[in-house]
Amino acid sequence: MKLKIYNVINIYTTVKTLIENENFNDSILKFKMLGILKSLEIPMTNYQTIQYDTIKELGIPVLTDNGEETGNYTIPSENKEAVEKYIQAMNTLGETEIDIPLDTFKASVIFNKGIAAEQLIHLYPIIEED
Repeated sequence: MKLKIYNVINIYTTVKTLIENENFNDSILKFKMLGILKSLEIPMTNYQTIQYDTIKELGIPVLTDNGEETGNYTIPSENKEAVEKYIQAMNTLGETEIDIPLDTFKASVIFNKGIAAEQLIHLYPIIEED
C-alpha cells in the first residue's frame, strides 16, 4: 500500500492511542491494530531519526541550568530562517510516498466501535468497503 509519511504518522498515532485506551475493549480489533502498529514502527523510527537530524543540523544544543549540553537540540523560534527550513524539510518529507505492506479494516469491523470521527478520518486510508 502506498501512503504519504503524513498518513503513516496519523495512522500510527491514532492506532497507538486506541490500543492504549483502557475503555477500548475490542480484543480482536486491538490485536489487528497491534499488527498495523508493528508494520509502521520502522517508517516511524526513520521519520523520527530524520526529524531529529534536521533539528540537530538547524538548531542549537539544549543546555541545563548549569550550561551543560543535554544531548538534545532545539530550533529557537527567533531564528526564522532555520524554522522555515525545518518546516519546509518536514513538509517535503511528510508528502513523500512510501510503500508499506499494511492490513486494512473492513468498514463494518471498525465502525460503531466507539472510535471518534477524528480518529476514523486518520484511519480512512486503511479502511475499505465490505
